Parts: sequence; structure tokens; C-alpha cells
Amino acid sequence: MSYAALKAAIQKRQSVTFYVRGKVRHVSPHAIGTNSKGVANVMTFQYAGDGSKPLPIGGEWRCFEVADVSGVRENGDPWHTNPFEHSERNTCVTHVDASTS
Repeated sequence: MSYAALKAAIQKRQSVTFYVRGKVRHVSPHAIGTNSKGVANVMTFQYAGDGSKPLPIGGEWRCFEVADVSGVRENGDPWHTNPFEHSERNTCVTHVDASTS
């Protein structure tokens, strides 16, 4: 269920809110697919919410395993991105199913 909701958000360029291990994340998903090991991942730009480490002002690129994501819902926030590519983005989703680029 999370995979389909995240893919739809990417296709519509809509920001979403979801949970990962009990922490709320507000993100703009940019790519979904699998990594080189076949694990379903989603590359996001997280602009608000919690995390395992503090979120820098303005947000940052974050990769999540889709299996860890729950409660995906559109949140009506503006689309967020960062013009600077993050090296993790290239390893997070190596076999792209949907992408904003």
C-alpha cells in the first residue's frame, strides 16, 4: 500500500506525511524503485518532522526502505527539493520505477 501511495505522490509531485519506526516525516518523494540489492526504496527530500538525527534547516535528502514506511497521506504542503544532488540519491534507487526527473 505504501509503495503505490508514494509512487502516486511522485507522479503528482505532492508532499506527503508518513511514519518510519514511530517517527513522523514530512517529505517530498522524488524517486521510487529498488536499490542494487533489490530492496524497495524511496528517495525523498525531508523538510520537516522527526528523524534519527536532527534535520538541518531547510531539510535534506533522505532515503527510506518502503517496508519501513507506514501511514502515507498527502499533506497539502508545497513541493520541496534541493538543487544540489546528494550522492546517496544515486545509491538509494538504482532501478527507478517512478521519478520526478
